Formats: sequence, C-alpha cells, structure tokens
Amino acid sequence: MNSHTINSGEPIQVSISDLHDGSTFEMVTEGIYPVIPGKTLHFQLSHFTLPFSLNQGEISIFTSNTRNVSFGVENAETIASIKASTEDGTFSKKEYVTIPSGTYSSISLEASPLSIYKPVQTTFSLKGFKKGANNANLSFLIDGIENGQVHLTIKVDNIPQVDEIITIGTSGSPLAIVSTSDGTAIVIGSNHSSLQPLYNTPKNLPHGWYALSQVYQFIGADSNPTGTTLSIQIFGDISTDPQKNTLFIARSTNGSWVMMPSSIYEDASGTFISTSVQQDGEYCVVSLGVPENNSNGLKLPILGIIPLIAVLIVGLILIRRRR
Repeated sequence: MNSHTINSGEPIQVSISDLHDGSTFEMVTEGIYPVIPGKTLHFQLSHFTLPFSLNQGEISIFTSNTRNVSFGVENAETIASIKASTEDGTFSKKEYVTIPSGTYSSISLEASPLSIYKPVQTTFSLKGFKKGANNANLSFLIDGIENGQVHLTIKVDNIPQVDEIITIGTSGSPLAIVSTSDGTAIVIGSNHSSLQPLYNTPKNLPHGWYALSQVYQFIGADSNPTGTTLSIQIFGDISTDPQKNTLFIARSTNGSWVMMPSSIYEDASGTFISTSVQQDGEYCVVSLGVPENNSNGLKLPILGIIPLIAVLIVGLILIRRRR
C-alpha cells in the first residue's frame, strides 16, 4: 500500500492503461472523520473526470455513526441523489445506473454524526463494465476535508491496480477524538493530545464570572499546528439563549483567566460549548453574571451552591452553640 500527502483541493491523477472494453472497473474511497460538535461532515470529489463509461453501473454509499445523510453525483445532470435519516447510525444504499464518461462537477457527501464521541465512517464506490478509451487519466480534487486520510482503491476485474492512503493536510497526523474518562469534555485534534479534569472549582475567576463546569487541563496544542477544538458539556437547566445568558469557555494561563470565542451546540447527545484551542492551559465553562435557567428564574451554578451550603451549615452550628 502506497501513501502520500496533499493539501485540501489539490488535484489527484491516476493513469489507467490497457483497460479493455467489458472489463469490470471499480473505484472505492474510504475514510474515518472526526466531526466537530455542531458541524457536519462535508466530503466531496470535485471536477471528477471519468475517461470512459461504466455500463450496468453501480453507485454505492455506506456510512456509520450518522444521523442524516445527503449524497449526490452530478455532471450536467444529476446522476444520483440520496437523502436519508437513520435511527441506529448506519446507512447503506446502492443505485444502479449507467455512469457516462465526462467531467462531474461533484460527487458529494454530507452527514451529521449520531454521536460526537465517535468519528463518521464512510465508504463510496463506483462500479461497472468499462466502455471507451483504453489508456486515459482519471482525475479529481478532494474538498471539504482539511485534515484526514482517504483510502483509495481501484480494481480491474477484481485485481487491485491502485491501493493508496492519501493524507490530507500538512500536520502529519490525522484528526482524532480524545475525551475525558467521564465523557464531559472532548477535543478534536492530534491523537497526541491530553485532556483531563483537574478540580471542581476554578481559582481566581474575575468578579462577575460564574463557573458552570469543572476545570480541565489540555495539553497538545503544539502537536497539531492546524488547531484543535475543545468541547465541554453544559449540564442542568441553564438557558443557552444569548438573550438570557452570556456563556463562554475561559482559559487560564499562569493564573490569569481570559474569555475564548465560543459556540453552543445542542442535540440528542446533550448541550456542548466549543472553542478553538491554540494554547495549552486550563479551561472551564463560565457565565458572565448569575445565569438564568430555562424557566426564566435565576439559578446559581452548582459549583457556586457548594460554598453557599457550607456557609449555611456553619451558620446553623454557631446558632445552636449560642443556644
């Protein structure tokens, strides 16, 4: 198996020779892609040039860990178009159609993950009986994937002609999902990243900032120059409506806390807030001001209730002693 590295959008060309009419031609692309919470996977072969036709053609698509799937093959007209929702995360579909020669504007797949803790796995294939040029070049661009790996195989009469791992991006390492043992926080970045909870109550938060999560330590920014995304789960009845609360992830470096640009994502997996991480440090979810809950009432964060309970208990003990 061969391998090489390209940038997203860089052309790929495969030379094919002595391919006689009636031969069975099959091209397969396979990939495993972590997806940032709140985002969808977008994988596309652009400007796909097929130098011959495939009679009695078969277009096949398979995905796992997907909630919604949209797939299409288009040139001057739509050759195949599939949209589906899944319950168990697995989707499989075959379309039987003659695949004409020419340049296709796109062969595209969009999918939203069923679980953010697992990557989306995809397999796409074109198959049929070849008719046309015996010696030609098949070419395309890979778009939508900034960092990852695609396994490309081409078979003629079921005999492998191409078997190659294409690494997209220059970081030297495909994206990976790293999560805490309790699943309350994840990073999508280098597989050399480390993420672990440190303690429940952040120290030295600025006045008016209220912690909504424990503190997590992230290490590994240097191992992924293209950047890493940190996502932390928000628990309880805290409203994520920006008209009610200003929620964000904060980072502490050398004891100083700073606000990070953050986005919130909600689905069946829960409510998560995410930020792009460029530096190692300590991170937690913070509300600017006492957060409001979904019932329009004020709610003190759980991490703020603990000290309050302790004060009340001490107060009751003192009162009893005075009696």
